[in-house]
Amino acid sequence: MRVTINKIIEYEKNLLEIENRYKFKLPFEKVYVLCNLLEKFSNITSLFFKVQMDYACYVNDEEKLQKYHDKLQNDTIDIDLKEYKLFIEYIDSKFFEKSN
Repeated sequence: MRVTINKIIEYEKNLLEIENRYKFKLPFEKVYVLCNLLEKFSNITSLFFKVQMDYACYVNDEEKLQKYHDKLQNDTIDIDLKEYKLFIEYIDSKFFEKSN
């Protein structure tokens, strides 16, 4: 699936919130999945910020840097989100079951 870098950042933020709230309530297998997903998304977001820092050193121009940031932010990346979606479904079912 193709998603924007903004979405990747949003997914990573969701995972960090889950880690903060539920890490010690999860079975070890799910902690392992969480860590793998965090690593996957953080590699992408780290690269996103590193490339911008490199570009800032290269051009040394605020306006060009802002345009480049906007361009990168809206670029898409092909990434398999199946594991992420399954994990989020698990978290929802485990911690946010609706009472009827």
